[in-house]
Amino acid sequence: MSVVGIVTDPANQAATLADAMRVVHSLAVDHSRGRTYLNFAHRQGDTAQAFDPATWQRLLKVRSAVDPHGLLQANHEIS
Repeated sequence: MSVVGIVTDPANQAATLADAMRVVHSLAVDHSRGRTYLNFAHRQGDTAQAFDPATWQRLLKVRSAVDPHGLLQANHEIS
């Protein structure tokens, strides 16, 4: 999902952006299933929140089998 807008008053930029984010979040929250969408997450968060528990456990097993020393790095770590 992308949101585009124009802030017409630079003095209110932070408040306007915060209000817009609250609106977007309130519209999207019913569709999230309680998970995080990682594609546009610019900050490191809890990667496990993007997956159901069974899938997360499978990813952890694959990660430990394929890269036991953690040499491969990603924006959203599986560890």
